Amino acid sequence: MRFTSLIVELVRARPRLVFWIVVLLQAAIWFALPTLFYDSPPGDLATVVAFGREYQVGSHLGPPLAFWAADIAFRLAGNHVSASICWRRFASS
Repeated sequence: MRFTSLIVELVRARPRLVFWIVVLLQAAIWFALPTLFYDSPPGDLATVVAFGREYQVGSHLGPPLAFWAADIAFRLAGNHVSASICWRRFASS
């Protein structure tokens, strides 16, 4: 008799539910860890937001997606945590 894990059965029964649980858990981790472990914004955040406000096509610091995403996140949320998350996410890729 074969044994099937409950997690595998859950994925088979409700794949959309499992997908959204994983997505929300990942988003919570991406938000919680920088909030818990960083007392201040990273050193480049002021530069990133300053370049992001101008919506330049490029700069000496690299492609513009990280700057634009950080500026949009900063304007939507109004805090340094979301902008630093976007900066780390797009700058590392």
